[in-house]
Amino acid sequence: NWTSEPRHVLIAGFHRTWMRTQEAWLLSASPDVISRASPRLLQRLGFSAHTIGTIEGHGLGASGDPDDDFSTVVAFRNALDTGKYARVGILRPGDCRNDV
Repeated sequence: NWTSEPRHVLIAGFHRTWMRTQEAWLLSASPDVISRASPRLLQRLGFSAHTIGTIEGHGLGASGDPDDDFSTVVAFRNALDTGKYARVGILRPGDCRNDV
């Protein structure tokens, strides 16, 4: 397509099932391992967001560096482990803002 007109582009990335990691360390690493892990190990286990692959937008624009506080998603996992993570429920057009 050779045109000078602006156009919309959709970039949709995906991995075939045989290409994904064999273990989801973000979910399966024990809380004890997470609490003792170095920033570098946490990054290697997937606890570092880097623009794509954010959690609730956290990490959007982050560097992905182990020492970048905006890149780490450990707090989300800790909230899951302690039962303090509030999942988004069903949203309906008539819901009151205060209820959401």
